[in-house]
Formats: sequence, structure tokens, C-alpha cells
Amino acid sequence: MTMEADTRLGLLTQLLLFALSWQLTLGSDGSAPEWSSILLRDRQVYVNDSTKLLCRYKGAPKPFIEWYANGERLGPSKRFKIAKYSLNLKDIKPKDAGSYACKVWNRFGILWGNFTLKVLNNTESPTPPDYYIEVPEDIFEDLKSKPAFSRKKDYSDYVSGSATKSVTLDCDAIGYPDANITWYRTTKLSNGIPEPNVPYKPNMRQTGLQPINYSNSKYKKEGWKLTIEDIALEDKGNYTCIVANELGSINWNFTVEVLQRLPIAPIVAALENQTAVVGEDVMWTCQIGLTDSQPMLQWLQHYQVNNSWTNEKGQPHVKLLQFEKTVDDPQLLELKNVSVNDAGWYTCLAANSVGMNYRSAYLTVLTGSDGSAPEWSSILLRDRQVYVNDSTKLLCRYKGAPKPFIEWYANGERLGPSKRFKIAKYSLNLKDIKPKDAGSYACRVWNEFGILWGNFTLKVLNNTESPTPPDYYIEVPEDIFEDLKRAVHIDDCPLERLIPIWLIVSGVAPIFFSGAVRKPNGEEGKEETETGGCAHVARSICGAIALVFNLAWLICGSVWIYPTYGKVNEDGFTPCAGNVTTGCSDDCHKPTLTFAFAMVTMDWIFFAFWLIAIGCSVRQVLAKAKESQNLNG
Repeated sequence: MTMEADTRLGLLTQLLLFALSWQLTLGSDGSAPEWSSILLRDRQVYVNDSTKLLCRYKGAPKPFIEWYANGERLGPSKRFKIAKYSLNLKDIKPKDAGSYACKVWNRFGILWGNFTLKVLNNTESPTPPDYYIEVPEDIFEDLKSKPAFSRKKDYSDYVSGSATKSVTLDCDAIGYPDANITWYRTTKLSNGIPEPNVPYKPNMRQTGLQPINYSNSKYKKEGWKLTIEDIALEDKGNYTCIVANELGSINWNFTVEVLQRLPIAPIVAALENQTAVVGEDVMWTCQIGLTDSQPMLQWLQHYQVNNSWTNEKGQPHVKLLQFEKTVDDPQLLELKNVSVNDAGWYTCLAANSVGMNYRSAYLTVLTGSDGSAPEWSSILLRDRQVYVNDSTKLLCRYKGAPKPFIEWYANGERLGPSKRFKIAKYSLNLKDIKPKDAGSYACRVWNEFGILWGNFTLKVLNNTESPTPPDYYIEVPEDIFEDLKRAVHIDDCPLERLIPIWLIVSGVAPIFFSGAVRKPNGEEGKEETETGGCAHVARSICGAIALVFNLAWLICGSVWIYPTYGKVNEDGFTPCAGNVTTGCSDDCHKPTLTFAFAMVTMDWIFFAFWLIAIGCSVRQVLAKAKESQNLNG
């Protein structure tokens, strides 16, 4: 037992001696903390800006660090972030001013770094920073540098913005010691720009440089940026940033241009007439396309007095329904549970300081007896055959009162708009068709008076297949196709019934007169020569009559067509259709009227070219006659 105890005691003694020698070895290799960079003792920061207090140290073993503010130990918070060597402060408040300290220690020593933070308001100017160095100066020379732009002056020197908007000028820079940035309004660019490497002077007043007055709420400084809010013409001009530390300074010049707004009254998008059944809700949105400034919006309802929408002075009878201060969305007009009394005209009025504009729409309110179930207004093509990667359109053109809704289905599943399938008012447009798109399609058209289905079969062909003849079917009464049987829309323009007649005569007259004035050939020409040329005289008379008639007919067409075309295309034109019988006008078939407008316009163009050609010919004949007279003389 005694030998075993002695052995244990010997081992314990050796372990203690080894631990002591290891501790002494470490002690000889360690070092107390010391600074590895300069400390900036005094910091001056504007309210709401950010800054960083830096304590860069070294030592072995690696020292610990703690931060203190006015004697109280700091921990991480929303505005104070503790990093490896620094304390980062953002959104600085006046209450953050005071003394700060970093405590750096290991078991060989303790090191304190003290700072004073001064918080400036927008009217104060910073004083020169006070540096102190607690280490030999020569080891920090490589760390010092004058400021430099962080993106090597790739800034734009021209900044523009629309009036009442904001612009931001950015002078992001780097350098050590930390640099200060000062913003100036430049009034004399030639004399007001400091040379590079000029020693920094607080409160610098160089000729032509006026310091930015931050007490003006439109100027906001944040870090390296200056934001000018609500810019106006007086803010146009040159601005200069000067970034400087004790080693030098740099500057950058900006030219701010203020773009004036267009002095125009609001441009209001057109409103669509609507039809509703008693008890339904109706909604209109007044879209403002372009305006000089935020317009004032009002919704008006028109009413009749003695069956007239206007008074004896031509002013409309209206009542104010809503304006922008009474609702959350002044552009939206919503009529709940409409009745027959709500039928009539409604107007969106938009006005700004330049002027006003308005758009109107008519609301037709139907009772149960006035409505009608949906029905087709054109034929349906049941079978569609399309090649791969081609496009096609499935058409369901319908009518009904109130206006029906429409949904599209493919193989029993309801479709929504997608990249290849577009749903239009009356059609489903399919593009870049794939083999998987083949199958059955259907349109469902309905209102409260009924439902209508239109069915289609889509077959997708490869490049080697040939299409088979399509199968048409008609689901509408035959009488709606009477227009297809008529060559001329003789009754399609009640607004001016002479327009279809003008088109008929304009088509027939050239055929008639061309036959009458045609010069005969062959035997007919020989016979005319033998008769002494009487037919030639008659042909000339017919030609003259044709010219006079065509000119007179062209003038008549202009008198009938141009005013009608202008009236139909006016913004406030409302055709009498359905239950709209008051405050409306006779209509004119749009394709017929457009065709007539194009014809009369082209006739005038050809007539002008003909006159020019005649004038050139007469001039040439007169010139030859004069030349011949000179030769004979």
C-alpha cells in the first residue's frame, strides 16, 4: 500500500510541475492589449445621421471588448450595433450626445479608449476633429489617405426631375481618417470650386459657394446624399459636394434641371353606356389619362325638366352625387340597387388649375318585362381545324338585355386568360397551338333571363394532314341574315339617308359615262370616220357632261358625308337604340359611313391630281405656241 501511495504522489507532483511550466511558457509569450490604429476622440454628427466609433486593437491572447455610454455598459439594440472592432450608431438623436468608451482587456492588461459624441442640429457647422495617437505614428502612415469617390467619379453630373417631385445627389466617398461632407449651392461655378488637396477648413466660404440651409424642410441630408424635395424652378442650378479630411479634399458638381409639367386640363377616358335590371348594382370608373396636377373629381347625375335635359340657356340640369372629399375612391361611382328612376345620363367631371374635362355615359334600367334572354347575333363555326403552332379564334357573338356575361370552357374546365389563351369581348383567341389543345370547347352566355351555350370542336393537324370541310350550324332566326342577302345597305344610315344613294350612283355613273365616251376601234372607228365625225362631237359632249356631273356629285357627297361622319365620331354622340329614346340621335351604319368617307376623300385627291395634270398640259401647250410664234416672227 505504501509503495502504491508513493507512486500516485509522484505522478501528481509531475503533473503540477508540467502545468506550472506550461503556464510560465504562455506568460512569457502573451501581451497586453494595444491599439492597432488611431482613435478619433471627438465625433460630430448631425441629427438622424449615422456614425461609427472604432477601437482596433491587438494582443495575445485575443482581448475582449466592451462598450460604455456615459458610464453604463451597452448591449446591442435597435439603433446601436456592436461589431468586432466598432460601435455602430444610426438614426442619432440629441439624447445620444455624451461620452463613450471601449474597454479592451485580456489577462495581461486593460486598455480604455475614450470618445466624445456631439450631436449637431441642421444649422450648426462641425469643428475640426481632434485626433490623438497612442501608438508610434510611423505604423499608421499606410492607413491614412485623402478622400476618394467610392465609384471613381462615375456619377452623372446632370440630374433632372419633374416639378413637385424630388431628386437625390450622391457623393459616396471613402478615406481615412473619416471624412466630412458639406453641400453647397453653386452660384459662380468658375470661381467657386476648390482645387483638389486643399486642406479642409470648417465653415469654408469660397466665392460662389453658398452652404445648404438645412432648416429649409425641402433639403434632407442623409450620409453622403442630399435630397431636394418638392423641387421648383428656383431649385434649378448647380450644386457642389466637398468631401474632406485632414489629408485633402475632393469635390463633385451637379447640374439640376427642373422639368416643367404640361399645362393641360385633365384628359378623361371615355365611359361606356350600361344596361342593368332593377335591383342590380352599377359601377363606373373615371380614368384620368393625363393631367398637369392632381385633379378634383365630381360625379354628376343629369335629370330632365319638361322632357328637356338642358335649360333655356343650354346648361344641363344636374345634381352632385359625390366628390373626392366624401368617398375614399373619388374615381369610382357605385349605384346600389338601381331603380327605373336611376336611368339617365351620368358625368365624371375632372378639373385642375388649367381647366376641366368630362365624360358622360347613359344608364338604361330594365324591368323584368323589358329584359331578354341571350341569343346569337352571328353564325357559329362548330368545327375548327388548325395546324400545330398556328393560331385561331373561337367566336361567340351574342345579344341580350341586360348585357350578358360570357365564360369559356375547354374539355369541361373553365378557362382564364393565360399566355397563349386570350379572352376578348366575343371571342377566345388561341395562339401557338399544341396537340394537347385539341378537344371540345364551349362558350357559356347568360343573364338573369336565360343561358346560352355554344359548342366547338378543335382538331389540331400535323403538317402532313389536310383539313376537312367545316360544318356550320345556325342557332339564330334566319331573318337576322337579311343584311347578307342585300348588296347595298340602302336603309343603314337613318342619320343621312342620301349617303347610301350617293354610294350607288358613284359606283354606277363611271360605268355609264365610260361606255358613252369610249372611242370605237376597228370597223366601228372606220364607220365613224365615214360619217364625218358626228359621233366624235357627241362623245365630247358626253365627256363634258360626265365631268360636270361627277364634280357636282362629289360636292353633294361632301355635304352629306363629312358632317355626318363628324357627328357620329363626337365624344357625346349617343345613338337611339333599345330603350334609349331621349337625348339620342339617329345612327348610321359605321362600315357604310366609313367607306363613304374614304371614297369621297379619295375622289377629292384624284380630282386635285387631275387639275394639276391639266394645268401642266395647258402650260406646255402655251409654251409651244409662244415658241412657234417667235419662230414665225
